[in-house]
Amino acid sequence: MPVESTELIDLRQLRYDTARRGAIRVDVETKSGTVAVVGTHMSHISRGSSLQIGQLRNVLSRIKVPAVLAGDMNLWGPPLVAQLPGWHRAVKGRTWPAWRPHSQPDHILVRPPLSVVESEVLEAMGSDHLAVRARLAIP
Repeated sequence: MPVESTELIDLRQLRYDTARRGAIRVDVETKSGTVAVVGTHMSHISRGSSLQIGQLRNVLSRIKVPAVLAGDMNLWGPPLVAQLPGWHRAVKGRTWPAWRPHSQPDHILVRPPLSVVESEVLEAMGSDHLAVRARLAIP
């Protein structure tokens, strides 16, 4: 799909996280109009990722086109969507660790008007996480 624009979103570095976190927004052109896709790899909840999620929530609230949020959120689905009102999990399934998954820190989240047509957790592909995939529709 053609890329209309990109934006780097700086998420504050947390005191106990050695990595500097961020997100990238890519607006893509679809047959039904522009869709914003935001990808990120959040800090672990034990490092205070709720602060970053709050910052990301503010950024997401300003997006006026259909939007998708995806990445390793380092957080289970229910507490994640509780912090992102209006967003819904597109995929539900265990993704970590890949060799014997028991948790799902990897997510694709959508908000209306996007809807999920189908979704799945994929087989292991060399990462310590299993990948997630979703096919989405715009009414």
